Amino acid sequence: DGRVLVTGGRSAAGGVLASAEVYDPVTGTWSATGSLAATRFTHTSTLLPSGKVLVVGNPASTEVYDPATGTWTTHGSLAKDWGRTDHTATLLPEGKVLIVGGHSVVGFMASVEVYEDTGAQQAWRPVVLSVSQAARTLDVTGTGFRGVSEAGGGGTAHSPSDVPVLTLQSVAQGTLLRVPFTRFSATAVRASLPPGLSGHYLVSVLPNAVAGGRVALIDTVAPLAPVVTAPVNGSLLTTRTPTFSGTAEAGSTVTLEVDDSSVGTATASASGAWSLTLSTPLSEGTHSARATATDVGGNDSVASSTVSFTVDTLPPAAPVVTAPANGSHVNTATPVLAGTAEAGTTVRVSINGAPAGTVVANA
Repeated sequence: DGRVLVTGGRSAAGGVLASAEVYDPVTGTWSATGSLAATRFTHTSTLLPSGKVLVVGNPASTEVYDPATGTWTTHGSLAKDWGRTDHTATLLPEGKVLIVGGHSVVGFMASVEVYEDTGAQQAWRPVVLSVSQAARTLDVTGTGFRGVSEAGGGGTAHSPSDVPVLTLQSVAQGTLLRVPFTRFSATAVRASLPPGLSGHYLVSVLPNAVAGGRVALIDTVAPLAPVVTAPVNGSLLTTRTPTFSGTAEAGSTVTLEVDDSSVGTATASASGAWSLTLSTPLSEGTHSARATATDVGGNDSVASSTVSFTVDTLPPAAPVVTAPANGSHVNTATPVLAGTAEAGTTVRVSINGAPAGTVVANA
């Protein structure tokens, strides 16, 4: 739930502590909670898929904290009953905890132990076979998602404990999140993901508090808007099938729209570069283009800034000289020549076959 549990350790006077405190980041305050049954330091604390916390080591006993009640329950001792310390405790995908190494009063230890939260039979444990994400929808498939609980008539159809719990635990940060599902069966669970998730998560399904899980990459953070770098805004193109290019999140799919209609997609490279050459020619005249990006998690970005450009592949009509009039006489050696031409074109003037100058036709 975002709170932080601190257990045991040493006091300023050097004594070993059994006390525990909880920090609430919302209020920025600490509060005392239930004390450990034994004083401990150099132990490990592991957040379980159920939301409870397992404390192991120094001494050999194990304890589990329930945040709902603020109390501790003493569980069985480690198999190597020597008060293992400075060991590692790793949460496994199926919800068990792997205890490795450390040392004790007899020296350094190479032994390995596994903690089981529920003591359930292996046949009861759900198995997660696949985890897939499409935007904010998470689909988990496997077996045993309905558990083995029984209702009053001996079946499982109406047992309240037959409903699985779906949790996500960040591999990097250890935070635990319960995710509401939209539908479930004995072999599949579909859930709605919250925004802002990014990274690898242990995805656990817990029917009857027995966990099965799998690590998966989850991303519900929308990518930044792509950038269209070519053609340049306001540019003039002499091809009707231009190449568009730009930058976007690496690996994302960029959808290009010209004049508000999709014209194709491109995949951004590892460096974020993408390009797309039109296969259908554009009409002559002014056009606009913009792009959106969809990352590997199915999250859509907002649209890029719009780029406007003009396609002009046809030669202009011949200009017309209106002054001086054909056959007229002028009484100056530097007459003014005038006429009409396509707006924006450069008119080259020659007299008696020799270049006399250039001018741009106005709008």
